[in-house]
Amino acid sequence: KDLQKEFGLTYLFISHDIAVVGYMSDRIAVMYFGEVVELSSTENILKDPRHPYTQILIDAVPVPDPLYPKKKFVRLGDFPNVFKPPLGCYFYDQCPHAMEKCKNKKPSLQQLENSEERLVRCFLYE
Repeated sequence: KDLQKEFGLTYLFISHDIAVVGYMSDRIAVMYFGEVVELSSTENILKDPRHPYTQILIDAVPVPDPLYPKKKFVRLGDFPNVFKPPLGCYFYDQCPHAMEKCKNKKPSLQQLENSEERLVRCFLYE
C-alpha cells in the first residue's frame, strides 16, 4: 500500500481471503466459477454484500472474539462441473436464495442503484 501511494501504482491482487482483499484493495471483483458475480468499492462489498456468494465469503471471515456468534454455511449442493458447466447460474446448487429460473437461465451482470459503482450477477436484483 505504501508503494501504491508513493508511485501511484495500480495492481491486481488475487486471493481467496476476502479480509485480506478488503485491506489491500479500493475495489473488489468477487468471482465464482470464473465469472464476476459482484463488483464494487471495497466499502460497499464489505458493508453490504449483495450476491449470496459474497455474503458467504464475508460470513466465513474469522472474528477474534470467542463470544461473537459464528455463522455457519451449510453446503446445499455440489460445485459445478468445469467440463460441463450448468445452463443457468453457476452458484445455483449452493445458493440459499435459488429460484427455478436460476437453474436454466444465466443471470447477467447488472448495474444496481443507478450507479456504475455497483454490479451484481443475480436474479434477486431484477
